[in-house]
Amino acid sequence: MSSTTRDRRRARRYALERELAPHVDPAWTEAVLLELRIQGVAGELIGEVLGEVDSHCAESGEDAREAFGDPIAYARELGLPPSPAQRPAATVRGVLPTLAQLAGMFLTLWSVPGLASAGAVEITVGQALAAVVAATALLLFAGRPEPVLRGIVRRPVLGTLAFGAASAALVVPLLLLQRTLVVLPATVTVAAGLALLVLGVVVELARARRPDDADPVVAPLQDEGAVARRRRVDGRVRLLGVLLVPAWTVVVGLLLWWLAG
Repeated sequence: MSSTTRDRRRARRYALERELAPHVDPAWTEAVLLELRIQGVAGELIGEVLGEVDSHCAESGEDAREAFGDPIAYARELGLPPSPAQRPAATVRGVLPTLAQLAGMFLTLWSVPGLASAGAVEITVGQALAAVVAATALLLFAGRPEPVLRGIVRRPVLGTLAFGAASAALVVPLLLLQRTLVVLPATVTVAAGLALLVLGVVVELARARRPDDADPVVAPLQDEGAVARRRRVDGRVRLLGVLLVPAWTVVVGLLLWWLAG
């Protein structure tokens, strides 16, 4: 890989860090930003912290690591309060629409084979147990996300493997616990699944359109145009996240319909 290509990738990776603190090593800025985000600190408050560090480094000529030490330790020593929107209760409430989407997705996909053959849907003990475990894990993560997020940030490869292993473990009850719990008409279950899916998407889209729900990291007295641009980018990312589950449901559902046919 040429040095020019590496420089371009580095510039893209640290674009936000250089914008917020142009006189600070972007890797140091990134570490502080990530740690404060994991703590749930509001974006404006993070921008103030980075602005103060940048001003000190610009005036004194010191390196941020020399002046403030290890970035993660510095972020923790600040003791900044979490944003009200990032508190456990608010986070759990915020994840409920995602739970509705996931429940709708699974119920819809389980219904497709029965719908294709004009038959019924058998909900097994394993399916019900896997759904309960997945929902419980998501709620626990929403209530206490810091340990998981720190693990993913510090050891991304290990975090990815752990997530893959946990996802694969959900398949075990599906294979071993196949006793039928309830039998329902496929039209009823697919209608219920689609209703849950649509409900979750509508609620998420309504939240994504609220300007006060976004929390971008902005520096004090930053240009309004730059702030508006960052909000638009954050909005697009959130929109993609909202549409991910329904898009996956459509793709897998069409595949299951084709296989059942």
